[in-house]
Amino acid sequence: MNLEDFCKTATDFGVAKSPKNLQQYLGVLFGDIDFTGRRFLDIGGGTGLFTHYAAWRGASHAVCLEPEDDGSTSGASVEFANLAAALDVSDRVTLDNRLFQDYTGEPFDIVLMHNSINHLDEPACVDLLVSEEARKTFVDLFIKLNAMVAEQGDLIACDCGRRNFFGDLGIKNPVMPTIEWEKHQEPKVWAKLLEQAGFETKKISWNTFNSLGRLGPPLLGYFIPSYFSLSHFRLQMKKPAAQK
Repeated sequence: MNLEDFCKTATDFGVAKSPKNLQQYLGVLFGDIDFTGRRFLDIGGGTGLFTHYAAWRGASHAVCLEPEDDGSTSGASVEFANLAAALDVSDRVTLDNRLFQDYTGEPFDIVLMHNSINHLDEPACVDLLVSEEARKTFVDLFIKLNAMVAEQGDLIACDCGRRNFFGDLGIKNPVMPTIEWEKHQEPKVWAKLLEQAGFETKKISWNTFNSLGRLGPPLLGYFIPSYFSLSHFRLQMKKPAAQK
């Protein structure tokens, strides 16, 4: 199975809308990350799309951490298992329904928080810029996260930033009308807190519309164009090797 087949399968299972757009985004999201033989954790992984991708790319074990909502059924677990079977990765993927705060597991080489970093504690996220207690809440969460990442491990966090042209005007973004901008933070805010927990900032970039293909990032992958559209960032951090 090649990448085009993977993206088509994901689309057929309803976990992606467009094979072409998914292929473009996977390249932007993971860049030059090597999955081969590495352990992968997707925090707030939803349907497990990226968990399955990591396993398909050669991860030795890929865990999707997605808490079940009250009253949820086993349907999500069945869909997760069916997609794993279709991609022939069932022996290397796991769906775990615990909260991040309750999770303990092996040290992971790659950790992804895709549109989930703010959900670790939404009330604290809202108050981060004005409350020392809120900042301490997230530093403590990130210290726990740091302990779950192997030395030289990669952490990728993607989310909408707090600043957006439409949000600053107090009106709905026509592209993403449901975003509550006050429940998000800029990548530099997250990077600073993660650094306090022992990570090192590697790169901050801004995402564009996948439909623009390869031309999108070099033309519009900067803060100003993103401010007037998605305000969606990619933050890559690194856990350094322990000093001897």
